[in-house]
Amino acid sequence: MSTTKRTNNKNRVVAFTSLLSSAEHLKATLARRGVRCVDLVDADVTCPADPSTSIGALRIYADAHPDLPRYSAHDLAPAAATLTEIGADFVLYGYEHNMAAADRLAEMVCPHYANDPATAPAREWKDETNRLLAARGFRVPREVSFALHEPFDVELLEGMPDRFIIKSVRYSANHPVVSKEKFGAWLVTQRSQDADPGARYTAQELLIDFDDEGMQKSFSIDGFAIDGEHHFISLQCWRKHVLDDGFRYCWADQLDVRADEHAALLSHASRVLTELGVRNGFFHPDFTASPDGPVLIDLNPRIAGAGGIVDKMIAAAQGSGVIDAFVDVAYDEPPAPAEPARHVRLLAIYGLTAGEVGEVSRYSTLSDIHGSEIIGCHFVLFADTDAEKVAEDAESCFRRFIARQPAGRLVARGAQSSQ
Repeated sequence: MSTTKRTNNKNRVVAFTSLLSSAEHLKATLARRGVRCVDLVDADVTCPADPSTSIGALRIYADAHPDLPRYSAHDLAPAAATLTEIGADFVLYGYEHNMAAADRLAEMVCPHYANDPATAPAREWKDETNRLLAARGFRVPREVSFALHEPFDVELLEGMPDRFIIKSVRYSANHPVVSKEKFGAWLVTQRSQDADPGARYTAQELLIDFDDEGMQKSFSIDGFAIDGEHHFISLQCWRKHVLDDGFRYCWADQLDVRADEHAALLSHASRVLTELGVRNGFFHPDFTASPDGPVLIDLNPRIAGAGGIVDKMIAAAQGSGVIDAFVDVAYDEPPAPAEPARHVRLLAIYGLTAGEVGEVSRYSTLSDIHGSEIIGCHFVLFADTDAEKVAEDAESCFRRFIARQPAGRLVARGAQSSQ
């Protein structure tokens, strides 16, 4: 960690724009460390309220908190005046929404800790992320971007593999795996379900690093940047089922972020973050492996979501989490007292009934459980000093609730393009 003195950060105030990811956990952790969290609501959000979508959830939050300060891309001066008056040390992303406005606001309030608004699209829009990285020589998935409600030229798919993953270029959502043959049917259905006239999607080459059990293996990195310096706090390995209707998260294990075997991945991640202009704020990127080296799947330039359960897992495994580490560095403080490290495993269970949530809660090593409407699953954290008991409970829960999960058809290794 950096030993750089940050004596200009005296007010212990951190502002977040469009705070959605792990909002309550973030606020509570900062409050525990004596740091005030200022939550800025985007006044320009006009979409319908919908708890199953990220942008809809932002609208619900804005409507439920009329007392919170607003910011608008059309006139940032009032918000800047408010933040200057209360002495905000940082203005950081609370979600990947309206980031250029967030960057401009940060430039007005705390210019030493602002990201460049000119490169904001590469942090907010998935296709722009890949376009910039490809231009800088990084391996990225082949893709075709398109406006959902405009005519689509099917010849654009000629250079794509037979099957590909479709993502909204903004926000979290389910990502279906679609064949060229069924793309037209998907297009008709999605146009009826997504009424946003400006909705944009990207069809991407499906890069999968399969493990020995035929599941996708990817790596999530959690940390933060301050003034261009990247601090890597956590590394986790996720396993996922890959189905024809999308991914199903299965479980995550905590890895040793300091181990030499992960140095190349972290070095690559630092170069990616630098190219994408992530100079300040939290990050939670996801990478997969390829013969050409690691490939970025999603940038996620904010704190991990799922109600803070990822940060809780990190804290359980390492004694303290990402938010605590941020406070230590941002305010040049001794590390927060660490809790005793525990063995952990995080499961993701889809389709749990209320009664089954109660059944899961009876495991003796259960540490936390969080239901996500946006992702459509419950995240279940096991943590204990007894490694065998954690493994036993997690394996039992996996057999009981996750082994049954796949409802779509499993995507076989042979169905993918060459990596």
